[in-house]
Amino acid sequence: MPFPVGIPTYSLHHGLHRWQPGKAPILLLYHDWDVFMVGGGQATWTLTDGRKLVGSAGDFIILPPFTPAMVSESIAPMSFYYLHIAFRSVSVLLKSEAAKNCQGPGAEVLLPLMISARDAPAIGRSYRRLGVASK
Repeated sequence: MPFPVGIPTYSLHHGLHRWQPGKAPILLLYHDWDVFMVGGGQATWTLTDGRKLVGSAGDFIILPPFTPAMVSESIAPMSFYYLHIAFRSVSVLLKSEAAKNCQGPGAEVLLPLMISARDAPAIGRSYRRLGVASK
C-alpha cells in the first residue's frame, strides 16, 4: 500500500480487544489507518480480495482507510491491541523548507500490511510508550 503524504496524527482511539471463546469473525472497516499488534494467540485478517494477513504475538497488521477485513481467532487465546492514526495535510502557511520536512515519503514508498515483531521492534516500543501494550 502506498504510504500516505502528511503528518501522522494519533486519533485518540486505541485499546485492547480480548477475543471471547466461540466469537464469530467480525468485520473491521475504518476511515483512518488502523495498526494492530497481536497480544497473544494468533489472529487472521481476511481481506475482501481473499488475501489473509496472519499475525502471532507481537506481530503487526496495518489496515489502510476503507479497507474491509474480517478478523478471526486462529489460535486461542487471542487478543490484539489497536491504534488509529490519520495523516493530516501540511499547512500551506509553513515555509517551503518546513513543509518539505513534514510531507513524509508519500506514494513512492510502499508500506507492508503485515510486519513481524522481529522486523519492527521500534513499533513495539512505541506501543508500550503509549501505554497500549504492557509487554
